[in-house]
Amino acid sequence: SLKKKIPYGRQHIFKQDITKVTEVLNSENLTQGPNILSFEKKIANYVGSKYAIAVSSCSAGLYLCFKALKNSSKFDLLTSPITFVSSATAGLNSNANVYLSDVDPKDSLLCCSDLEKNLKKFPSIKVIMPIHFAGATCNMKKIHFLARKYKKYIIEDAAHALGSKYNDKSMVGNCKFSDFAVFSFHPVKTITSGEGGVITTNNYNFYSKILSLRNHGINRNPKYFENKEESYENFRPLPWYYEMKSPGYHYRVTDIQASLALSQMDNINKILNRRRFLAQRYDKKFKNFKNLKTIQAQYRAKSANHLYIIRINFNKIKRSKKNFFDYLSYHGVKIQFHYLPLYRHPYFKKKLKKIDFKNLESFYDEAFSIPLFYNLSTKQQDK
Repeated sequence: SLKKKIPYGRQHIFKQDITKVTEVLNSENLTQGPNILSFEKKIANYVGSKYAIAVSSCSAGLYLCFKALKNSSKFDLLTSPITFVSSATAGLNSNANVYLSDVDPKDSLLCCSDLEKNLKKFPSIKVIMPIHFAGATCNMKKIHFLARKYKKYIIEDAAHALGSKYNDKSMVGNCKFSDFAVFSFHPVKTITSGEGGVITTNNYNFYSKILSLRNHGINRNPKYFENKEESYENFRPLPWYYEMKSPGYHYRVTDIQASLALSQMDNINKILNRRRFLAQRYDKKFKNFKNLKTIQAQYRAKSANHLYIIRINFNKIKRSKKNFFDYLSYHGVKIQFHYLPLYRHPYFKKKLKKIDFKNLESFYDEAFSIPLFYNLSTKQQDK
């Protein structure tokens, strides 16, 4: 009913999902079972990458990618100021400096000319992390060109972008323009596993390094055993033997989560089509609003349409943003702002010398996300 509050986003659980998860609950393996490999294969096939690694969250995935690359103390990260904090903490938790580069006012995606300026100015930046904000994809061809020119790595933060396509119509996550892409399966994303994420890559060395880091830094592959005398008997590896090569983490995902995501993948096209339909319906309805602008309308066909963002000039309508939030909430519509710009968090305020993000400041003053999810009805949308 419309009496209930309409959230900005929520998961949709299909009957089949419940059946599949129940099967795992009744099986031998609640964790480290066959569903994880099947899920990884399914994602790799879907996006067109060679490898996929399921992890406990997208945040864990971003951190593991940075960790797999970092090889010196002067190894810094550049990302967009409009993202969730975990994009930046991938670098901060590895004792790297994080640089922020401004966004394009048209679509709130990383601005390539600003990016090049920063790459020239700060040679210690070794990793570029573009954010496919709200499901629209950054200009990866250009970013990839700059990364090659200045010898940088690329980790795509694709938390919003499972099912999105690049400008050349190939799938986000195929890693043709990057070293890694990382997806999120949090309940408001395209599909969900409760909590969870997946890293995709085409580089076997990165793949095996992250597999080990995900699992306490442990290696079970006899090919890489260092203690040959202790690990073999009669030229055969001992069945119980394993080695810790470097300190790692417990960033595995459970079979319960993998079975949910695996089942949700069966409906991904249905979910993407519905989200696109609703986003385009909003575009049409908002066309004639005088003091309201939509963003990313030109990306709808290729976007996963994770968020639907509108901008209102609150000065013009003589209302405060908070007043507007409260008003909608009172009438049963929950909206959200994505995201508090990184440099407004106390930690970054201390770290950043000069804050000059003109494009982002006006975005912060005007923008917010309105309800968009698979089972949002057209009646709710009209409200």
